[in-house]
Amino acid sequence: MADSFNKLAHLGITHFRGLYKIPRESSLPDIINIARHFPIFVEEDDAEELNAPVTSGELEGILKWFKKDKSPGPDG
Repeated sequence: MADSFNKLAHLGITHFRGLYKIPRESSLPDIINIARHFPIFVEEDDAEELNAPVTSGELEGILKWFKKDKSPGPDG
């Protein structure tokens, strides 16, 4: 029980140190355990395609899609 200012201050400092301290590094088993709780949204074949390097043809196609006389709005 915090029955003095010093004890109350100590409780506050301890609480906020716990909230804002640098988290410890996670181990591989911790990461795997947490990852099990998330669904898989991308199949393995699709993931490989998404991680493939961008080709100049793809880049050219995107650039041609933009209108030449327009600039992005305030939201990008």
